[in-house]
Amino acid sequence: MGLSLEVYEHPLKQSAGAALGVILSSSIFLMGWMIAPGYAHLIGAFFVIGGASYLAAKTEQNRPLEAIIWNLALAAFGSGVVYFLAKLL
Repeated sequence: MGLSLEVYEHPLKQSAGAALGVILSSSIFLMGWMIAPGYAHLIGAFFVIGGASYLAAKTEQNRPLEAIIWNLALAAFGSGVVYFLAKLL
C-alpha cells in the first residue's frame, strides 16, 4: 500500500488528542448549557468551531481571524441549509 509508519503519529497519541478534544468540547457545551439552556448547542458550536479554527490556522501559520470568520460563516450557512430543508420537508 505504500504506507510508512514513520509518517503517522502513534495511535495512543492520536487517541489522547481525540480524548482531549472531546473533554474540551463537552466542557464548553456544558458551560453554554449552564448559561443559556435553550441555546447551548449554538453557543458551544460557536466557541468550538472558533477555537478549532484558531488552532488550525496557527498550526498552519495562516491568518487566524480570516480562518475563524470563514469557518463560522460556513457553519452558519450549513446550519441554515439544514434548517430550511427540514422546514421544506
